[in-house]
Amino acid sequence: MSALRLCVQRWNGNAKCMAIGIANNASIAKPIGTGLTTQQSVRSICHKDHMDPEVVKNKSKAWDWENKRYSWIDQYVLKRDKCVYRWDENTKIIAVEGNIASGKTTFAKKLADELGMKYVKEPDFDDMYIDRFGFDYRTLNWRLPEWVQAVDYRLFYENPKHQGWPTTHLMQYGMRYFYYHQALAHLFSTGQGIVIERSPWTDYVFVEAGYKMGFYPRDFKDYMWQLRADTENHLLRTHLVIYLDVSPEESLKRIKKRAIDYEVSPKNQLLQNTKYLEAIEDAYKTFHLPWIQNHAELIVYDWTRFGDMDLVVEDLERLDFDQYEARGEKMEDWRIYMTNDYDELRRKYTSWWTYMYKEFNRAVFDIPSLCCPPECMAHFENVMANHGPKYHPQYDPEKHGAFNIMFKTWGNYLERRQYNAYSPYHK
Repeated sequence: MSALRLCVQRWNGNAKCMAIGIANNASIAKPIGTGLTTQQSVRSICHKDHMDPEVVKNKSKAWDWENKRYSWIDQYVLKRDKCVYRWDENTKIIAVEGNIASGKTTFAKKLADELGMKYVKEPDFDDMYIDRFGFDYRTLNWRLPEWVQAVDYRLFYENPKHQGWPTTHLMQYGMRYFYYHQALAHLFSTGQGIVIERSPWTDYVFVEAGYKMGFYPRDFKDYMWQLRADTENHLLRTHLVIYLDVSPEESLKRIKKRAIDYEVSPKNQLLQNTKYLEAIEDAYKTFHLPWIQNHAELIVYDWTRFGDMDLVVEDLERLDFDQYEARGEKMEDWRIYMTNDYDELRRKYTSWWTYMYKEFNRAVFDIPSLCCPPECMAHFENVMANHGPKYHPQYDPEKHGAFNIMFKTWGNYLERRQYNAYSPYHK
């Protein structure tokens, strides 16, 4: 058995309790805070090998939501494929959070495998800038002014005040939102749980850290917080957040050890010391963790020396999500009683794409850091017309032939919805 420990956070140099954790190699401490470990718990997350084989065997075949729409006719007229019939203990969303190089990716992949859940990675700039046929828009950067360059972490680390970074950060939030949206669609359509590496709400950790470091003006920060308020009501928050607590000094050591070229480049201005990592940690512990603890379960692990995944799974099996069913903010998003309401949410996440992304299309003329000068936009359009892809990837006569595309319908259902929703480079 793992030992109970009081998970203590570093917060401005002082030890303060943030959450109760269960961790290996820990001394026994009197539990305080959420009190979950002191109560008789109902196992609501379990290892995939501990699930009832009869329940698993009797599940209906998962709906192919990426290729087949779930319409109002399916829901109200045919009344078929009720999503709750495929749900089990592990039909939940777990977000893995932490500083740069804290071990989130490895942890999230292992946890998803142990629980039989789907792992959803954190979006990267390859997702944003490389289209389906391999064209990388970053190859055009040398032809473009800063305002309209395809900025990635390499450019950001070399020049944190890059003129195009605020717009890129806005698009990055859209990608986080999009990945989480897809995760919800998958959960409601298949019943399979999700382990996601950072959630959309984490984006504001980097907004606050960037503002503190002087990368963003106040108007951009205020706009991002307003956008969060306008978009977060479309999403259901996670059931559980696991924060991997690693000191900025240890994060910097790991960054140097993993030696990703743009992170250890001599031109990198941000990761030569711990100031930016300290700003990220402070934003996590000042804004995100106290806020999310009011809405979801929070477990914090001291991940300086890593840990045993078997013990982590034991900790999750002790959590009791049912104790929040009756009242209060915690788990309020998942307090759904009618099966038809679950199906309505499922149809929302698989069909209402334009509605889900309408807030991203607002005008931002009053935010100077997001307003590209017209001459830069004209330059961008000229470069794209002469050096970018000439055709939509699915309608390129050089690849598909003119005759074949005359009656062609491109992509599966998901791809068509993606294109009509938030897609900065129209992938």
